[in-house]
Order: sequence, then structure tokens, then C-alpha cells
Amino acid sequence: MLFTVAVLRTAGTVRLPGTDAASPLPTGAGGQGLIDPNTATRWELTTLPGIGETLARRIVEFREDHGAEAEGIPAGPVFTDPASLQRVHGIGPKKAAAMAPFLKFSGGVAPH
Repeated sequence: MLFTVAVLRTAGTVRLPGTDAASPLPTGAGGQGLIDPNTATRWELTTLPGIGETLARRIVEFREDHGAEAEGIPAGPVFTDPASLQRVHGIGPKKAAAMAPFLKFSGGVAPH
């Protein structure tokens, strides 16, 4: 048997249809409602369009493997714009574009 569940996002909460239960949406490190892929948790990343648990894990692993500490270079963000997320296996131009409105990057907000 297959069930489809729609999740409604309104005013910073996630609401399941037919219920009064609501839970807050993650807002990322800056609390502005946007998510920074350089600092977000796996759970926060899964709230982005097209990002499930596997891609969220890959983003975090890529960030850990390619961060300044791992490379021995001056500190700086691993991801600088939506296109830079395409370096993660499974994220292409369409997925990066779909996520762009929900992203911000260390040092500023991503252009939409």
C-alpha cells in the first residue's frame, strides 16, 4: 500500500494536513530562514528541496573532507555559491538551482 503525505510550510512551521501539530522549520546558523551549507547540520540540509538523508550526508562529508582544516590552507568556506554544491556527487545544475532561494553562504546571502 502506498501513501502520499503533503507537508505544508507556513510561517516558519511544518504542518501536516489534517493535524494541528506544527514544528518549527530549521533556520540555519544565522536564524534568517536560510540555510548555510557550510555550517548546517544534516537534518537542516534535508529541509532543502531535493536533499534527502543521503545527499545531506554527502554534503557534510564533502565539507569535512575539503574544509580548510583538512587541506591545511587559510580558513574559508567550502561552498561559496549554489553552483559550488555541484562538486558533491548527486547535485547537478537543476538541484543546485532549486536549492538556491533557500541558501545563504558564509560571508553573505546567496543571490537568487
